Amino acid sequence: MMFFHFILFVGIILPSVSGHAYFVYPTPRIVYCANDSCVTAGTLGRQGALWGLPANLTLDDVSPITQTTCNGSVLITNASIGASYDPGFNGKTSASWQAGSLQTLQIFISELHPIENRTVYPTDGWQIRYRDGTQPNSTFTPIPFTYVNVIDEATIGPVPASGFKLGHIVLATITVPEDATTDGIFQFFWRNNQGRYNGTMWLSCVDVTITSDASLNTVLSIFSIIFAVFCLISVQY
Repeated sequence: MMFFHFILFVGIILPSVSGHAYFVYPTPRIVYCANDSCVTAGTLGRQGALWGLPANLTLDDVSPITQTTCNGSVLITNASIGASYDPGFNGKTSASWQAGSLQTLQIFISELHPIENRTVYPTDGWQIRYRDGTQPNSTFTPIPFTYVNVIDEATIGPVPASGFKLGHIVLATITVPEDATTDGIFQFFWRNNQGRYNGTMWLSCVDVTITSDASLNTVLSIFSIIFAVFCLISVQY
């Protein structure tokens, strides 16, 4: 019985891991390698910047800076490859998605760390967040996603990185927000803990154009045609 309890305990603890990851599709603002060329001394290793968080901060209590940008408030470590800071929207979106459509984001896992202490930081995990970059008062808000092949139903998380494997690509399916925008910003937010820090976070952002719902446009177009015909008939009579 004691052996069974030990196995059960290990089964609960093992899924909790930390590390670094970032979008690879759509193309993120900061692009890091996501293939064998990333390997150094047999491991992929951290590529992006690492930001710190105050002790016991939850995913919903991140700093105001993080609410509107992909920069953290306290930079602990520079990126080993590429830029350390989020450059922000540069006028170019990497994809164009239809409002309300289903899309799948791809997240590359570049580094994994040993088991985390989830007793101290029980809210560790990752989320997909979204804000409309054209609206200055818009902040990153968690949106439902499905962790493909791991969870069956959509969740806003935080989701433990139980299925993460070094060098693999994680798939997260979302329903694109309904409001059209020229700068819809999707953020991969991963809050984890490492023993020498109070808490750390990893951020990756991608800019997407969101077009209006095609079905709605079709309805409006049909209505416009009917209205035009009605007006033409009314003029003739």
